[in-house]
Amino acid sequence: MSRKNYSFLQMNGPAGSDDPLTKLIEGHACNIGKLMGNLHSFECLLRIFLTKHNKQTEDGFDAKIGTFVAITHLTSYDSLKELILKFNAIVKDKFPELELLSGVVHIRDAIAHGRFFTSHPSKPMQLFKYSKPQKGDRNVEVKFAVIMTPEWFVTELSAVLQEMAKVVEATRLMGFDLNLHSHG
Repeated sequence: MSRKNYSFLQMNGPAGSDDPLTKLIEGHACNIGKLMGNLHSFECLLRIFLTKHNKQTEDGFDAKIGTFVAITHLTSYDSLKELILKFNAIVKDKFPELELLSGVVHIRDAIAHGRFFTSHPSKPMQLFKYSKPQKGDRNVEVKFAVIMTPEWFVTELSAVLQEMAKVVEATRLMGFDLNLHSHG
């Protein structure tokens, strides 16, 4: 197995400078931000849909720290994967074309729990995610590995936006609105 040198990236100049490394890092940060922002929006759409579908209270977004609020799909610790499974169970019979794909879960988990490296500051960042070691393990499995080229970001962002559109369409077809109405 060949060895490469990997390093972390550090800005050499102030934000917005003409330094090539700074530009590369800023572009990467912007792309990660777009992808994560849309993944968060996707999860929020799912939570609103499930809250509306289950006729749960929509309170909790104007609560102060220390306040207790009801456990609903808005406040639960359900993972993105669990939310997708619940959504798909609702739409599978009536609107099967709106069933969500689980691929976005892998992207979200890799970004949230993975490691970003580059073999050279002029090359795209790489993203790796490893399995959780069990007691006594000396090795972990590589679960996710990708070179994050601009094209990769476009493809993944497009996939997230397509899944978001399905939730919006299901919301429309079921007569729900996407606004939250706090009663607090």
